[in-house]
Amino acid sequence: ANMKGQATARLLPHAAYCQKPTNLFLVRHGARLDFVRPEWKLEAEELGHEFRDPPLSILGHRQARETAAYISVLPDHEKPARLLTSPFLRVIQTAAPTADALGLPLEVEEGLAETHYIPNRLPSPAERFPYFPQLKPTSLSALLPSTDELDFATGLPSESFPRGYLNRQLLFAPILSKIVDGSNVCCFSHAASVALVAALLLRPSSEDLNDAEKDQSGILAASEETQRHKDLSTVGAFAPCGIYHLRAKGGGAPWELVRSGGTNEPYVTENHPSTFPWSHDLDHDALWKKLVAASTSVELK
Repeated sequence: ANMKGQATARLLPHAAYCQKPTNLFLVRHGARLDFVRPEWKLEAEELGHEFRDPPLSILGHRQARETAAYISVLPDHEKPARLLTSPFLRVIQTAAPTADALGLPLEVEEGLAETHYIPNRLPSPAERFPYFPQLKPTSLSALLPSTDELDFATGLPSESFPRGYLNRQLLFAPILSKIVDGSNVCCFSHAASVALVAALLLRPSSEDLNDAEKDQSGILAASEETQRHKDLSTVGAFAPCGIYHLRAKGGGAPWELVRSGGTNEPYVTENHPSTFPWSHDLDHDALWKKLVAASTSVELK
């Protein structure tokens, strides 16, 4: 990670955008063990383990299996062909049943990591592999989060929240769009990644599009619902194992919101009040608008 407060993006091969439709799914992890058994954090810390990397609860594991069953029967033209996951344990555990159901490997992507991220604090994909054979042990992240402050608990360099985290989402959105263009991809992440949804839904400025792009069917046609979800305050909450579904027509076309992840109905049969639908507050939204306005690659409307 870059110690000067800039997230680091790996250079991706330059290629023309594919014309095939793209479906992107963003899934939040299931119910956390430490929320139903708070003493777990102290017990883990006393044993020298990372207390901010809790596993799923029993319910969380069941939610993950129910989510996998739902994803596995999506129509063939929407079914994921690639799975990306945050490096945190609870997210890997949530994604594992889907990897089993689809017969796909899990690729760790640090761009999907939790807030207050501390680089090199969690086990690597290779270190996780003996316990999670679904993981691709040689995974390389497309984006490495920045470190722009010291963590309050460990004193280690970490990513600030909300500013550093929100900046990461603005940087990661176009990278992710290029990674998934022309394919169906499912990303497993955290509640705060509703900011990634908002970043993906930001529209390109019409002034930045040439005449040929303007003539493409749908390139500037955004539904009122999609436009509304550009802001954090209106993008909505993220339920445990909720699924945000975004679709693009391919060729670098803008994203449209198909499904909100604010609820996990009808596929999850039980929830626990300790892991609830979470959303960014109005202060986060005010900061988000300033960050978007300061960006040279997007237009705030």
